[in-house]
Amino acid sequence: MTATISNNTRSSVDFGGGLAVDPGSDTMPVNCAMSKTAFPANQPEWQVKTLGNLRQVEDLLDSLEAHGIEHREVLAMGNNVFAVRWR
Repeated sequence: MTATISNNTRSSVDFGGGLAVDPGSDTMPVNCAMSKTAFPANQPEWQVKTLGNLRQVEDLLDSLEAHGIEHREVLAMGNNVFAVRWR
């Protein structure tokens, strides 16, 4: 096991299977599993609409489905406030 500290006080430890980075660090190691996850470049950003009742939510979801939007989510935020997300 080797520990190194760079001049900007980030620390990393090699446990033989790759680097583990201090949780306080603002960067991730290159060989981390997350760095190997690739998202499609053409994936659109999530859009969000906040609505005040379930009827509006249902209407929006129906419209999104009718337009071929497959990725849809509804979040109940409380006090009769709902957020619909889609991409």
